[in-house]
Amino acid sequence: MTNNQCSLNIECSLKPIDLNEEIQFNELQRQRTLCGWNYDDQTLQSWKENSKLKNLFWITISDPEDETKSTSIRVGHISLDPSSGILEPGLLEGDEIDLSLSTFFILPEHRALKLGRKAVQLLEKLAVTKPYGDPRCRYLTLCALSKRYIYDEEFRGLWSKFGVVQPPFSIQEWYENIGYTTWKEIPITEATSLDGETFQLWEALMRKDLWAFP
Repeated sequence: MTNNQCSLNIECSLKPIDLNEEIQFNELQRQRTLCGWNYDDQTLQSWKENSKLKNLFWITISDPEDETKSTSIRVGHISLDPSSGILEPGLLEGDEIDLSLSTFFILPEHRALKLGRKAVQLLEKLAVTKPYGDPRCRYLTLCALSKRYIYDEEFRGLWSKFGVVQPPFSIQEWYENIGYTTWKEIPITEATSLDGETFQLWEALMRKDLWAFP
């Protein structure tokens, strides 16, 4: 059986993260460190002390070595946050609201299972359901690194400046393939290269109309 065939049979679920539990706090910090940002004690402590900042979830699968399927493996994490504030004025009508997809990471050793799309689909369902979301949520928004860093020769050279291997695909394009649209790209994230040069990285502002995808 191929990896793609195996991935079709893997079920994942989202389970709330309790940062008051030391084991979970440490595991999230480990995963965030591997991710490369928002792993410092101050940031994680702020998430712990103010749960309104974001609703964090483990992305879990059943332990394949447990025949009872009663234990799970934390293969990554994702969060459902309050409005990102990136929607253009006038897009929402009446009492409609937007929420934001953020803090999304899957451990490298589990990426062959292709769980990303499944995790996002589960988060979209939570976005329109209490207690984590709201039925009034029309748009789920996010920021993704511009695909110019994959396809434009002018920008592709930046990866080596940061000592990072260029990803094999564009995360912006990945979101586009699952129904998210880009309406604007702006320089948001500040990053410092290995030689100390500072860059403003371009991010794609993206959204998905959840009411159009029942």
